[in-house]
Amino acid sequence: MPTPSNTQSIIPLLHQVIGQEATRLLTNRGTFGGRNFTVPKGEVGRGDKAFAALAEVIGMNATHRLCGHFAGETIYIPVGMKEILLDRDRRIVAAYDSGVTVNQLSVQFNLTERRIRSILKETDMTATPPHENAQL
Repeated sequence: MPTPSNTQSIIPLLHQVIGQEATRLLTNRGTFGGRNFTVPKGEVGRGDKAFAALAEVIGMNATHRLCGHFAGETIYIPVGMKEILLDRDRRIVAAYDSGVTVNQLSVQFNLTERRIRSILKETDMTATPPHENAQL
C-alpha cells in the first residue's frame, strides 16, 4: 500500500490502521515519537526485538496491523499530541463544512459544544500543515 509522503498525512493513516489510542501511545515522546522507525515484517526473524518493543507499547493486535500495513518500511513517527490534535481539529472543521452540526460534532469527538465552536473559529484550513515537506 502507498505510504504518506509527509507527517501530516501519517497521523490519519495511523488512526485508520491501528486506532486512535494506539496512535497516541506510539507517538509519545518516550516511546517511538519523534524518530524514524523501520517497521518489522513480523514477530519472528530480523525484526523480532522491534516487534516485541512495539507490541509492548501499542499491544499485539495493533502491532500486527501496523506490520501488515508498513512491513519493512521506514516511517517517521511524529511526536504526538500536537499533530494528533491538529488532525482532529481539521477533521472537525471538514465535517462541519460538510453539514454536521456542532451538537453532533460534540458527541462524535467527545468535546463540549463550546470547545467545538472554539476549534471552528481557531483552525486555519488554508495554512500549510506543520512538517508539510518532511519525508518519511
